[in-house]
Amino acid sequence: MGNPRVSIVFALSLSSVTVACLSPDNASPGPDSGAFDSGLVGIDAGADTSMPGSDSGTDASTGTDGSAGTDAPSDAVAPPTYNDPTVASKWSQVDLATVGVAQRSFTTSVFDGRYLYFAPGYDGFSNPQSQIARYDTQAAWTSASSWTTFDVSRVNAAAKELGGAAFDGRYIYFAPQGQDSAGSQFVRYDTQAAFATVSSWTTFDSTTLPSARVGFRGMAFDGRYIYASGGLGKATFNPYVLRYDTHASFTQIASWEEYATAYVVPYASYNDGVVWDGRYLYFNVIYANSAYSAQIVRYDSQLGFAAAGAWSKFNLISIVPGEAQYAPGVFDGRYVYYANPSGKVVRLDPQIDFTTAAAWKVFDVTTIDPGAKNFFRGGFDGRYMYFGQVGQQPSGKSPMARFDTQGSFTSAAAWTTIDLSQFAAPQPFVGAGGFAFDGRYMYIAPSIGDQATALRFDARTPPAIPPSYKGSFY
Repeated sequence: MGNPRVSIVFALSLSSVTVACLSPDNASPGPDSGAFDSGLVGIDAGADTSMPGSDSGTDASTGTDGSAGTDAPSDAVAPPTYNDPTVASKWSQVDLATVGVAQRSFTTSVFDGRYLYFAPGYDGFSNPQSQIARYDTQAAWTSASSWTTFDVSRVNAAAKELGGAAFDGRYIYFAPQGQDSAGSQFVRYDTQAAFATVSSWTTFDSTTLPSARVGFRGMAFDGRYIYASGGLGKATFNPYVLRYDTHASFTQIASWEEYATAYVVPYASYNDGVVWDGRYLYFNVIYANSAYSAQIVRYDSQLGFAAAGAWSKFNLISIVPGEAQYAPGVFDGRYVYYANPSGKVVRLDPQIDFTTAAAWKVFDVTTIDPGAKNFFRGGFDGRYMYFGQVGQQPSGKSPMARFDTQGSFTSAAAWTTIDLSQFAAPQPFVGAGGFAFDGRYMYIAPSIGDQATALRFDARTPPAIPPSYKGSFY
């Protein structure tokens, strides 16, 4: 979402509204981008007025289908309707091969207010991919004219395999994954310029920085800075977090800062994903001291980037014994979520002391569906949180779980599981390579293996994007 959060989300809740501070360089995108002319980033004026994740188990003003309840004032604005994901007619697919998308193993998605971008990553065949696919959300989903591709290796031959994305209101940034490539070239696209023109793109080589680290997984934007989380490279581990100041030159070393999660978690080797909640950024330390790690590292953006007091950690082993591996986190405007391969999802309440078990809750999705495991990507549509699986089960199924944030997190009644493969026939659907939400539709890109099908779910009516919206969901 996103996210990792592979892209930044600014969600509107009753407790907080986050507004990005854009520099003069981040003026409104031009005609090619289609994004809206506003200095506000990611304020969703169409979002539910109820707070996500209220944990009440019920919603006094909203029926179970999202329609107004009997106690709603007669002059109240009707809340949006959220559709049932088990209804096949709400799903549609596109065969990416028929719309000119040749490289189809995606690791992340990002949305700029009009266009949806799918970024290529590791394809499972040691064949680094470099073709970014862009879909115009104002055009027909299955029409080839709605899709454009650009090969970023035209800008820099080493720009391949992208492992994260973020949007700052003008520029879209992609981090180098580096699982089967050099993994050092950050890529930036100017949405005020033509998508398929080389001059619209810029690269930055991470090996020019003091740590010279390569391989990243996950990006986020906090209103001024872009963060990239170090990951697993082809032959190297990267525990470093990079921070780029969007008020400064993208190509200058002085615009970038570094901090290693190993300073917080001893012997941390690499991370996976970064989440921004309006103040704090969370980094998932996947591997430390030669073993999988369940440690989440948090940075307080109100303090200096290298200040020791700005960083803290929590070990999820203390609340889920024996579970040491977690997917990138996702955020719903109130809570932060992490899923693990066994099907458990943990949720953090940022309003409670991060370092205490009281801030965390756990739900085991396999209690409602034994096959609901291996969730690795997530998305949020303003009310529901989505968790998608990477790869397929031996049966060919591809489970997705959806949680109603207006329900109780630990109640099975708030959860639904769906097999995504049923909506992709006759083409296979091999896992979720990235979620993105455009205000109405939730898009799910395929993950590894050059699979042809991308899915779209008609999630919400009316759409959540007012003219002032610029930003990205997961």
